[in-house]
Amino acid sequence: MLSACVTGNQSILGFGTEVSQVSNLIYKVEVNGFATQSIEEVRDIALLQASEKTIESGYSRFRIIGGDGFKKVRRTLQAGPIPLPIANEPQGNITVKFLGEDEASDADTYDAAREVQRLSVLIDSEQS
Repeated sequence: MLSACVTGNQSILGFGTEVSQVSNLIYKVEVNGFATQSIEEVRDIALLQASEKTIESGYSRFRIIGGDGFKKVRRTLQAGPIPLPIANEPQGNITVKFLGEDEASDADTYDAAREVQRLSVLIDSEQS
């Protein structure tokens, strides 16, 4: 029987992130960003979360195998009969598979430690 593993996080990285286990080596990473963040920033946050989960799970590489991509979503506030637009917030998700040492690398393979290093520096500079 498969038990779901869900971790949530609200931080300065994004409005909310969730990492959930789909199967043994497959995880889905969802990110809801702030209106001030770009789609690229939200995608980077998802890659960082996937990289950290890969390392935490004892693997060194992962591959993106699916997901809905990233886009801006209009948020509204219902104030009477007319919804008022509040913001366009970036959000999206990726599905990743951890790779064993015997699995071949290709252009869609990410080195988790390298991504953590690259994205931590990038995200730190964006927050400054």
